[in-house]
Amino acid sequence: MKKKHTKIFFMFLILVCTGWFLSVYLLGNEPDSKIQETVNEPVIAQSPLEMKVIIQKHYIDGQIEEDSFNEVIESMQDFWSMYSGFEVVDQTQEEIIFKQEINDISPTIKENGYFGLQNNILTIFEGKPTEERVIDAFYPVSTDELKSSTYENLEKGIKIDSKKTFLQILKRYPKSKEKSQSMS
Repeated sequence: MKKKHTKIFFMFLILVCTGWFLSVYLLGNEPDSKIQETVNEPVIAQSPLEMKVIIQKHYIDGQIEEDSFNEVIESMQDFWSMYSGFEVVDQTQEEIIFKQEINDISPTIKENGYFGLQNNILTIFEGKPTEERVIDAFYPVSTDELKSSTYENLEKGIKIDSKKTFLQILKRYPKSKEKSQSMS
């Protein structure tokens, strides 16, 4: 029985050695030559993609600023990571429009924005209300309920210099109860 196992073991060993010999010496040269061929072939890089990028910045005061430029895209992965905080509004092969929500007032309002009244409607003006350059109108304010000094301040214009001022004014001058109920 021991001789039989020894014979089987040697036959198995011969088969393994033959398989190894065939794979290394006969087939082994072929894959190396294919590797050499692919290494010597020139690598063709894709040309960069040029795309028009439009950024829309939406501010809490309702203003939208838009900036557009052409961007050369070398890597799509880098491109998407650069705009990861933006929302895609529209996209074609030539251009892409991104939207970005800005939790602040717009630079235009910070620089030259005033709250005031126009026909008893709380309004933002570019410059003083007397110049009548309306940027945005919000809602009717009951002027009967306002103190005379408060009314005069709104008539003259209240400078909007920060997000905090903007939100305080909106809170301080709520919608007119009569008008808002009839609008509903």
